[in-house]
Amino acid sequence: MKYIEMMKAAPEHLKEHYRGVRDLAYNNGRMAQSTRANSRARQRLATQMGYLMRQIEMCENAARQRGLSLV
Repeated sequence: MKYIEMMKAAPEHLKEHYRGVRDLAYNNGRMAQSTRANSRARQRLATQMGYLMRQIEMCENAARQRGLSLV
């Protein structure tokens, strides 16, 4: 979801997206724990984690600007 969409989305939809991205980031971290250091798989997971963390940050910023609680 793009930032502009987050600013226009219904609060319930934003909360649902936030929870989904948090769950994906948690699962990604657990998968990375089971890979070898410096492996290609870990590099891919790190790239995906960067994307997920940016999504989390954008959700939190959008909620803060709109005065919403994501909890």
